[in-house]
Amino acid sequence: MHTIDLDLVASFEQPLRDAEAALEEAAGAVDDVRSPWLVEPLATRVDKFDGEVHDALPDAEIAIQGVELAPQLLGGEGTRHYYLAFLTPSENRALGGFMGSFGELTATNGDLELTRSGSIEDIELPARANGATLSGPQEYLDRYGRFEIQNYMGDAGLSPDMPTVGQVLAELYPQAGGQPVDGVITVDPVALQALLNFTGPITVTGYPEPLTADNAADILLRQQYLTFDQRSDRKDFLEEATRKTFDLLTSGDLPGPRQVTDVLGPMVDQGRLMVWSPTADEQDFFERVGLDGAYPRPAGGDLIGLTTNNAANNKIDIFMDRTIDYTASYDPTSGAVSSQATITITNNAPASGLPDVILSSGDRIRGGDTPLGTNGVYLSFYTPLQLDDAVARSALGEGPQAMESEREFGMSVYSTRFFIPAGQTVTLVLNLSGAIDPADAQAL
Repeated sequence: MHTIDLDLVASFEQPLRDAEAALEEAAGAVDDVRSPWLVEPLATRVDKFDGEVHDALPDAEIAIQGVELAPQLLGGEGTRHYYLAFLTPSENRALGGFMGSFGELTATNGDLELTRSGSIEDIELPARANGATLSGPQEYLDRYGRFEIQNYMGDAGLSPDMPTVGQVLAELYPQAGGQPVDGVITVDPVALQALLNFTGPITVTGYPEPLTADNAADILLRQQYLTFDQRSDRKDFLEEATRKTFDLLTSGDLPGPRQVTDVLGPMVDQGRLMVWSPTADEQDFFERVGLDGAYPRPAGGDLIGLTTNNAANNKIDIFMDRTIDYTASYDPTSGAVSSQATITITNNAPASGLPDVILSSGDRIRGGDTPLGTNGVYLSFYTPLQLDDAVARSALGEGPQAMESEREFGMSVYSTRFFIPAGQTVTLVLNLSGAIDPADAQAL
């Protein structure tokens, strides 16, 4: 196990508070020297310094908050258990990917240990046997309850909102035989690859080369399906890879904060590493550092969002390209808005030459005749506006497209399903309208 010295962490608080006080004093001093008589180039330099001070103040506040929370987050005030969800974008879910494996990270007085890990089936089967139930959030149940997430926890990420998914997993995991958890962490293959910068390469049983900070994402997203014919072998491979990575992380020495930020900062920005806590002050901290993964909410102006979920139970989404073009016009006298969203999805998968686990749909597995390489896409478009009409274009022609209408995150969400053959493209054009208060028009 790797022990984080909580006393040492606590000792940082006073220097940080001193730095915060110095920044506040500097900000006040800048205000005092401002004058219309301050000539160039001094005026520009004063403005630049003032901007740097005001940019640094929030960072100091966040650092202090992190130091204050470290003892409770790291088990200094009682053992903490965190659920680790490993997501694979090869099979799309709105949050980031299907959850194929999981882990449990335990923190006790700064000691971190991966105390459990396994395939998602290791908890899905007990959850079904125990008659697991899901009580909320209600909005989640309204949209996704039909998918029986209590029986298929790997699909919990159908929602794009990490705080919502965190609550769902925290409720279901104990019903599947796990510990009550104090938080949920999600990691995808690209983030796992980034973590190998800290651990060094790892060797996994049955794979011909080590996983490194250069190749791990491609191996986990693509190459494992070409290497292992049996699903059980892939499960063992993924479980061992994640377990060894976190074993090394929790037993070795981490680099300094700057290197950790340089490596993991892009993973946080891209939503590849997210954290949720049921405790308000901890969740506030995760929000401030950008780890919370919360889906945007409208603030009175216009806002659009696009998510896709795999509807074919294959691993074909590594071949998906999607683009969205959005134009909007606004009448400042009436507040009326009209807009058009053009969504283009291309399936670049081949129709043959790859294992069935990648190219074959769930329909085909059940005896259907869906061609190999077909990408099943459940698409959802979020907007505060009203959908007037939808038109789909593909190799089969052009025509109206039926859209399901629901509500989520204070917006309308319009959804539909496409099955896109290998090498083909579908374009969906949505025409929308509504009204926006002139005070919020700058959001357009």
